Amino acid sequence: MEYSIQCPSPCNYEIKVEANNDDEAVGKIMQACAAHKNEAHPDKKISEEEMRSMVRSNMKKGGCASTAKKNRQGGGGSKPSRTD
Repeated sequence: MEYSIQCPSPCNYEIKVEANNDDEAVGKIMQACAAHKNEAHPDKKISEEEMRSMVRSNMKKGGCASTAKKNRQGGGGSKPSRTD
């Protein structure tokens, strides 16, 4: 099953993973979120517990409603394209 989460605005970066269940999805999303945070938000301080709670409460089954290019586990992604 496909799971996704979107970084809060104004970033809106979307992470998508394939997982067999919610627990597996949380683990995969946590890894991808950590990599994104280190690259895009290096000064943002958030504990692993806070990140896990945020992932559990905000991840979606089946993907986010977004025009962003998708970041599959092990693949690349990008911020949404601007149309203005």
